[in-house]
Amino acid sequence: MQRKYPDFYQAKYINLDCNEVPHFGTESLLYKVWCGSRGKTLKGANVFLAPDGNSDVILYTKADILRKNETQEINTFVDYCSIITGSLTETLVFDCKLTTYHVLGELDQEQPQVKFLTKRKRNKKLLAETALIENSLWQKVHLPIPSMQHKNFLAW
Repeated sequence: MQRKYPDFYQAKYINLDCNEVPHFGTESLLYKVWCGSRGKTLKGANVFLAPDGNSDVILYTKADILRKNETQEINTFVDYCSIITGSLTETLVFDCKLTTYHVLGELDQEQPQVKFLTKRKRNKKLLAETALIENSLWQKVHLPIPSMQHKNFLAW
């Protein structure tokens, strides 16, 4: 794939997302998943998606992720990218609900070259700690992801 389409895996960012796909058939072997858009649990599948930041072509997808494994899926993706490209140079952008602090801490220790930023604020303590960071350490970041409403961020 990389030889045939060299522009893939060349974006500066990859937007990661985990979505629920409900199943409305009468006979289903799927587990119940929380469907936020409907505000209730339904039989369906959790689907992890990673579109290329330049073309929106899906670089990676995995369906029917068990809820207990959902927060670890970012590690599976990073391992996959390391095998495919040799190293992950893109910044991973994802909603704060995709994983946990514990998983992000492990990722930061085991693969410090992987850059990531989470969208949405976390909690009061983190916001207070963030407010103490010197202004000179922050840099403006623009992420031209078409589906995102807010494309400008401050990062450190």
